[in-house]
Amino acid sequence: MDTTPAWVVPAMRIGFFGRGLTYAVTGGLAVSAALYGGQAEGTTEALESLRGSPWGLAALAAIALGLACYAVWRLMAAAFDLDAHGGGAKGALARAGQVVSGLIHLALGLYAGSLLLGIRVGGGGEGDGGGGGARSLTAWLMQQPYGTWAVAAAGLVVIGAGGYYVHKGVSAGFRDKLHFTPLTRRLDPVLRYGVAAQGAVVGIIGVLLVWAAWTYDPDKAGGLGQALAALRGAAFGQALLLAVAAGLLAFALFCWVMAAYGLVPRCRSDETPTLARRLEAQAGA
Repeated sequence: MDTTPAWVVPAMRIGFFGRGLTYAVTGGLAVSAALYGGQAEGTTEALESLRGSPWGLAALAAIALGLACYAVWRLMAAAFDLDAHGGGAKGALARAGQVVSGLIHLALGLYAGSLLLGIRVGGGGEGDGGGGGARSLTAWLMQQPYGTWAVAAAGLVVIGAGGYYVHKGVSAGFRDKLHFTPLTRRLDPVLRYGVAAQGAVVGIIGVLLVWAAWTYDPDKAGGLGQALAALRGAAFGQALLLAVAAGLLAFALFCWVMAAYGLVPRCRSDETPTLARRLEAQAGA
C-alpha cells in the first residue's frame, strides 16, 4: 500500500467512466439494431458513429482520456498487484490478463483519439462490425507454423475469460471492490446482469475464434460486432440480441458505479464497508 502511487485511484475512476461511455454507445446501438433492425456495431464502429453527432467530439475526448486512464490503471494494477491476487501461478495469470486488458484498452483509447483528431486509421472496415482487424490478425496467424493451433488456443483462453466474467456476475464477485451505499445495494442485481452479459459476449468472441480455426476460415473470427451479429442470426436472435444489448448497457452502468464507488483492495483498510461485507453481515443476522 505504501508504494502505490497516489494517482492510481483517480486514474481508476476516470478509466471506468470512459469505459462505461464506450459500452453505453455500443449497447445503445445494439438495442436499436435489435428493436428496429440493422447491423449491431462493434466497438470501433460505435466510436466512429460518434463523429457525426453534435456531442460526438466531446464524447470521443472523454472516451479517449478515460480508456487511456483505464489502460494505465490495468497496467499499474498488474505491476503493484493492486487487486491483491497474490503470488503463484493463479496470481501471475490474473496479472497477465490485466496487462492484456490494459493494452487492448490503450489501443481503443488511441483509436478514439485518432477519430477526435480526424485521422483515419486501420479499423474494422465499413459495415463489418469492427471485426476486420481481428480477422486480419487471425488470417496472418493461420499462415504461420502451427498458427491454426495458436488461434484455437487463443479462442479457448478467450472462452475461459468469458466464463470467468459470467461467473463473476452470477456470483457477484465484484462486491468486495465496491463501497457499500444504499445505491450500490439497490443496483446490485443490475450490476450482476451487466458483468455476466459482458462475459457472455467475450465467450462468443472466443467461440468464433475456435470456429475460425476449426474451419480454417479467418472470416469466421471477429470482435464485438461479429459476436452480436452471431446472436442476431441464431434462433430467437432478436430476443437474444436485445437481452445482451441491455446487458451491455447494464455493464456501462457497472463501470460508472465502479467509477464512483469502486475500491482498490491494496488501498483500503480492513474496516472499509464493502458491499460484500455488509451483505454477508445482513445475511448472517
